[in-house]
Amino acid sequence: MRKWKRNPQLLLTLVCLFFFLGCNDIEKQKALTEAEQAKEQMAKLQEALEKTQSERDNFKSEAAKLSDLLQENKAKLAKEIQIREGLQSLFNDINVSRDELKKQVTQLTESRNNLQQQVENLTHSRDELRHKVEELNKMRGDLQKRVDELVGFWMTALTDAKNSQVKAQELTDQVQRHVIDLTMLNERIEMLQLSFMQLKKRLEQLKQTSVISM
Repeated sequence: MRKWKRNPQLLLTLVCLFFFLGCNDIEKQKALTEAEQAKEQMAKLQEALEKTQSERDNFKSEAAKLSDLLQENKAKLAKEIQIREGLQSLFNDINVSRDELKKQVTQLTESRNNLQQQVENLTHSRDELRHKVEELNKMRGDLQKRVDELVGFWMTALTDAKNSQVKAQELTDQVQRHVIDLTMLNERIEMLQLSFMQLKKRLEQLKQTSVISM
């Protein structure tokens, strides 16, 4: 029975023989005609079935290809998503770095402005000290001239027998006072010169720091 289901043409042939043996000529002819038609239809159905099976196989092949393509596209999409996330993270890091750089530039600009102001202030102080040193040098020259004059007067008083001892002592005391004043003035000038050199050194350091920060 299973063999007949697998081969419908054999089953059809047996049915036709059964009708052929038990029927008259007209019925036999009719049965043969119907059998022939059934055979043709069966052949068409078989051809259609084979075509359908071929198309089904093609569809299965196309479906497999589409499935592979879908998996490939999924993998590409996952990779693109990963790349996009990496780029987004990199972009965020760049934004953070840019903000940090802006902050550092602002701080450096403020530091440079502060250093520039300090340089200007120290330059002004240096000019004032230089002016004071020049004035003190002038005063020292005047005092030195006065001391020289007093020393001359003192020497003249000592060598001049006509001058009294009191006059000589007064001149001596006056000379000593001027010498003390001159000594104090020299010490003050030395202190100012030391401050001027320290200020000059500090100014050079600030200039170098300002150049480096620029």
